[in-house]
Amino acid sequence: MDTKLNKQPKNSESLTHLENNDLLVDYAFESDDALFDVCDLSGSILISGKLVDTKSVDVSCLPKGVYVFYIIDGGRVLKEKIQI
Repeated sequence: MDTKLNKQPKNSESLTHLENNDLLVDYAFESDDALFDVCDLSGSILISGKLVDTKSVDVSCLPKGVYVFYIIDGGRVLKEKIQI
């Protein structure tokens, strides 16, 4: 990874929003092989995958709490704390 960007979202700059049990991604991808990770606060990866075909992540398997959502896209890493 060439560049590491820690994005601290503000209302309109949010990378995601939660709708029912899906985390919807509000980000325009730069590459065709964008990946994501949902981690707990200790850094353990709980859900991961590719974001090409879908812009939603089913988070129904996670208990309520705070997590970190990462997008790895074209050499960039963006992160956002999310509450489920």
